[in-house]
Amino acid sequence: MRADELCKACGVSSATGSAQGKKIRDLFKMRQLDPEWCLPSRVDSNPLVWMFMVNGLPMDIRDAPLGAQLEAYSQGLIPYIPALGREQTQELDAQLAALEAQTMAEPKAKRGKHAAARAKSRATEKSGQRCGICGSTTKPLTRTNCCGNWICDDEDDYVMFSYAHNSCHRNHDRYTLCSYHYNEGHSGKWQDCEKCRAGFETEIYVYYGTNEYNFEKLENPPAFEPTHCAQCGKVINLGYDGYLQSGPKYYCESCGNKRIRDVIRND
Repeated sequence: MRADELCKACGVSSATGSAQGKKIRDLFKMRQLDPEWCLPSRVDSNPLVWMFMVNGLPMDIRDAPLGAQLEAYSQGLIPYIPALGREQTQELDAQLAALEAQTMAEPKAKRGKHAAARAKSRATEKSGQRCGICGSTTKPLTRTNCCGNWICDDEDDYVMFSYAHNSCHRNHDRYTLCSYHYNEGHSGKWQDCEKCRAGFETEIYVYYGTNEYNFEKLENPPAFEPTHCAQCGKVINLGYDGYLQSGPKYYCESCGNKRIRDVIRND
């Protein structure tokens, strides 16, 4: 990307970009290309190996959570798991290889994720159970840890960092009071749990208790004042809209992006 293109993407003039060049390079962790990065011995210092584009933004996988690193490594995108280091990653591979060899030695075992999924799907159809969220009777099902209801066993359908809502299992786990109540170890029912009530802004609390990812929705949810953008006054639906939060203030997606550009321009 040329310097003028980067300035345009950040919403600043070329003159400002030139004056703030060092800060911009530090912000995006930009480095001058070094031909020696191609050497196997220099893989640790080669940013091209570790940088990923996530929703249009560059991210160093070494700064990502362990789960993201494991997923990237399992897909062959990085040479080893940064959080573990090269040696521990090799040890983990050896353990997995030994386990796979042991599994292959068992003649009656179902091999492969697709075979397991097909077997589970047939069991679902035979049992007549259906997903309590989408109603599917053909997808493989499992029971939720929090409430024991049948739900699609479809976490694998979710693409990491896409923030898509295409997985029933993930949606219930991430966006409901039922799951939050269980994961936090609260006692009693989530519907009348004071800790759950205090854990969220009222609007988010209502969203988590009444959205379509619940098996049982919150009755008589508390009223709340709509959230407005602190800059333009637009109503923001905290459950569905994109927004930027700065202290107690909320900004709609458009105004939030402008504020980020202003920070880059003024720093």
